[in-house]
Amino acid sequence: MTKVELVTTLSEFAGISRRETAAVLDGLRDLAIEELKAGNGFMLPGIAKFSVAHREARMGRNVRTGEAIEIPARNVVKCKVSRPFQSDCCD
Repeated sequence: MTKVELVTTLSEFAGISRRETAAVLDGLRDLAIEELKAGNGFMLPGIAKFSVAHREARMGRNVRTGEAIEIPARNVVKCKVSRPFQSDCCD
């Protein structure tokens, strides 16, 4: 589902305009980024919880040349899907 399709479907469910729905969706994204940058988790109740995890530097391998390379340390976003949501989707 594309963003346009998501906005259209959500606006029909909620009974509000597509413009308002797009603004809410963009605001939700911006809020999630702001919270994760601040080091807090971000939860979409009943759907998923997002958090930031630190990955240490490690050694990897260039698959083309076989040369060992260092993969630098970095922060990554983790997503934990709620059990009820997962069971509703996968059963």
